Amino acid sequence: MRTFLVAAAAFALAGCGTAAMPRNTAPSAAAKTPPSPGRVVVYRNGVAYVERFADVEGETMTLAVPREKVDDLLKSLTVSDLATGEPVPVSYVPNGDEGGLMALKIGGKPTPTKRRLRLTYVTGAPAWKPSYRVVVGKTGEVELQAWAIVDNASGEDWKDVRLGVGASSAMSFRFDLRGLKVVEREALSYNDQFAQQRAVAKAAAHAPAAAAAALEHDDGALSGPPSTEPIGTSHFESDAPMTVPKGTSAMVAILKAATEGEVVYLYDPTNPRGDARFPYRTIRFRNPSDGALESGPVSVFGDGRFVGEGLADPVPAKSIAFVPFALDRQIAVDQTTSERDEITRIAGVSHGVFKTDIKHTRKKTFAFTNRMGERATVYLKYAVTPGYKLAKFPDTRSPAPGASDSSDHLADASLFKVDLEPNGSAEVEIEEATAFPRNTDIRAAGALELVRAYLAKSDDALKTRVEHLKDLGLTMAKTEDQITVTQHSIREEQTRIEELKNQLATLKAVKSGGALAQTLEKKLAELTAKNSARTVEVVALQEKLMVAQVELQAAVADLTFDGDTKKVASAP
Repeated sequence: MRTFLVAAAAFALAGCGTAAMPRNTAPSAAAKTPPSPGRVVVYRNGVAYVERFADVEGETMTLAVPREKVDDLLKSLTVSDLATGEPVPVSYVPNGDEGGLMALKIGGKPTPTKRRLRLTYVTGAPAWKPSYRVVVGKTGEVELQAWAIVDNASGEDWKDVRLGVGASSAMSFRFDLRGLKVVEREALSYNDQFAQQRAVAKAAAHAPAAAAAALEHDDGALSGPPSTEPIGTSHFESDAPMTVPKGTSAMVAILKAATEGEVVYLYDPTNPRGDARFPYRTIRFRNPSDGALESGPVSVFGDGRFVGEGLADPVPAKSIAFVPFALDRQIAVDQTTSERDEITRIAGVSHGVFKTDIKHTRKKTFAFTNRMGERATVYLKYAVTPGYKLAKFPDTRSPAPGASDSSDHLADASLFKVDLEPNGSAEVEIEEATAFPRNTDIRAAGALELVRAYLAKSDDALKTRVEHLKDLGLTMAKTEDQITVTQHSIREEQTRIEELKNQLATLKAVKSGGALAQTLEKKLAELTAKNSARTVEVVALQEKLMVAQVELQAAVADLTFDGDTKKVASAP
């Protein structure tokens, strides 16, 4: 795979023949081997930064580069004289030769002695892969080991190179710099007026073989030693040169340090990889390095044995990481949810419709039960619903509001520490709230109680009028209950009346039933009179209800208020 420009197998230093440069050019430098890489930094986005050094005698040296790699080379190549830091010009023929290679001539002023050139560029490369080991101790510390797996797919051996890996995913892209960019211009005669300038850019895939384009890099000039930050952040680099043969991979230790850490439980019910009922056993540790740790697998060891493994998210420098590695069901969690509304402001009232600001609160209760005979620490990860804010939460939130150390604050989520005694339990209540405007019709279900709750501490006239509405509502409710009870009694009495009538009809056919018939007839007369009285009572109650309804409607229609009421409740 011809991946690394200048480092590929087809990329070689050679003497410049007459076909590659004008005849009157001074002799070029000759080299038997290409300049070996002195430094390689591999990134996570498919590129690598390469740094090489070459000793050159004469005026120029020629680099043979695969044509498909030239764009990357031209986009990022810097060539400088190591002694002076001055940039060195580069020239090339755009179409290359028949073998699919392009000759890049690196020139400069001839010197009587050798010149040491520094070449740097970015090229495609397999992304490096991280892996971690955490060894749990008994003193509140863990040993963190970080390894980088780097693949050498360049087609050449990396001998005695300083190998680094980059934590930041620096942006990189392809761009055509090899072809010619031709701009079309308008052709005007003496009598024409210049009315419009039209420029059309065309990329020429090939140019005449005799054409030579001069390319001089002046944006990579160096005045001192090589930079230690080639792209973004190279957070780990080998302390000593190392060798990685072509086609092989190297597993490089990039970090080994004792750091703050412990085994805890993490309850994350919203994570698709989590569990809604049981927290995961989790390794909690701090990144001790000054660079970010990339996402990768984590193997956890303790008491001389393997205890589990998990997948770590990216961990910023000096921050806390939580990596779940086992589910043992020793701690159970039950959660309940409730919601409520309350009015925080009344901006106006028109015909019984209140213009209000509503605070909607969602309350979640988490009940933790420890089934073990030892203490346990659980971290509750809580992600606030978009559009909501935390309104009530325990004082174990990590970090505390306003604290400068946000290391325990995971992405878009808060952590709440819960300490459980052996075979004990604990309950955590979290409330989140949002505010929004709403028109509240006092005739709607529950609306009157919302308004009354808001006006409970108010002394203005609106409160008195609303209380009058409440009294009317209570009167109507009481009347409706009376109507319902009376109508139920009427139906029962009518059923009994029909039974008595049927019994009397049966007794007419019996000669000895005269005395019983008289008793039943008397009872029938009493029940009929009572039923008639109840019917009259229902009519009177219905009339009373109708009057109350009309009075309520009139009171609601007259309930108008302009301007804010006195605020008695706080918004979230």
